Amino acid sequence: WVADSNIILALTNTLELMRTVEIENTTLVFFTDGQEAPPMNMRYAPDLAELQSADNNAQKRIRGLIVGTGDHALSRIPKYDEDGIQIGFYTAEDVPQGTTFGLPEDPSKIEGYVPRNAPWGNQSRAGNEHLSSVKEEYLKSLAEPAKLHYHHLQTANQLYNALTHEDFSQRHIRQTDLSFIPAALSLIFLFLAYLPENGFSFKRNKSVKPFRKTAS
Repeated sequence: WVADSNIILALTNTLELMRTVEIENTTLVFFTDGQEAPPMNMRYAPDLAELQSADNNAQKRIRGLIVGTGDHALSRIPKYDEDGIQIGFYTAEDVPQGTTFGLPEDPSKIEGYVPRNAPWGNQSRAGNEHLSSVKEEYLKSLAEPAKLHYHHLQTANQLYNALTHEDFSQRHIRQTDLSFIPAALSLIFLFLAYLPENGFSFKRNKSVKPFRKTAS
């Protein structure tokens, strides 16, 4: 999103766009592994709860599902050149291992903190931001305030069940013409009323006495 992988900003922008264009009877399905690249300074993160509680109207709240993609285990991320040819994998030195945006919430916890020259410390950081995995706990922390469902993508059937959850159903009231039912019943009763009295009578056959053999 905007040349980076700003998950929470992309989700916020999507919710704002859906509210702006007033898309009705629509469910948001947001696929992501949840990895912020570069890492997000949550001190400046948008308030998803406030965004979804606009006008305090449940009918205007956007319903949707965050689908977490990827495995829980870490895996290497392929690196490609300008021609799309793989030239290796990303290493820890290729990507920032922590946020450097804005001011830290607690500078005392940052090693090598210098207010002017190194607000995020003057020491290199260790991390696994160069490896890929689904950031499930982070995605759940986004889904909860945004009042969205969360689902970890694994099988098609499980995804189908998540997409057809009753919370995403649409209820509508529409007029239905049922006049054919009493009309059909009226025709049936009218037909029965004009039947001859003996229409359903049957002549009774004479009874035949059984043959009895007499002794000679």
